Amino acid sequence: MLISSLPEVGIRYANKKLTGIPGSPPSLLSPPTGCRFRARCPLAFDRCAEEPPFEKIARDHWVACWKATGSDA
Repeated sequence: MLISSLPEVGIRYANKKLTGIPGSPPSLLSPPTGCRFRARCPLAFDRCAEEPPFEKIARDHWVACWKATGSDA
C-alpha cells in the first residue's frame, strides 16, 4: 500500500526493489460499481461492491472507504 512507499533511514534503495500493486487501474470511461479500487485492494471485502460514502476524517481530508469509515460490518 502507499505507506510502504515511505523512505526508511539506513536503507540503500539501489538494492531494494519496489513492489507493484497487482492488477490494472480501473477504466476511467466505464468505472466499476462500488469502490473503484476494490479489484486491487488487499482490504477489499463484499461490501466494497457498494458505493462507499464520503467521510470527513480531518480538516480538508475526506475518504470514501468502508474500512476507513468503520462501516465494514
